[in-house]
Amino acid sequence: MGGKKRRQYKRRINNDISSDDLAIIGAGFTVLGDIFDLLSLMKLREETAENGKATPGEEAEETLIDEFLLLRNKK
Repeated sequence: MGGKKRRQYKRRINNDISSDDLAIIGAGFTVLGDIFDLLSLMKLREETAENGKATPGEEAEETLIDEFLLLRNKK
C-alpha cells in the first residue's frame, strides 16, 4: 500500500473526522442557512405584496429585501 492509501485506510478504521471533513460539513450548513434566508425574504416580499400597502416598518424590510436581491445578482 502507498503512503496516502495507508493513511486513508487508518483514518477509516479509527472513524476519525478530519478538520477537512468538518470544514466541508460547516460549509454545507452555511449554504443551507443562506438558502433558508433567501426563501424567508422571498416569502416576506410575497406576503407584503398580497396585503397591499405595507406599514412603515414593513417598508424598511422590503427595502432590505431589494438590497439583498441586488447584491446577490451582482457578480
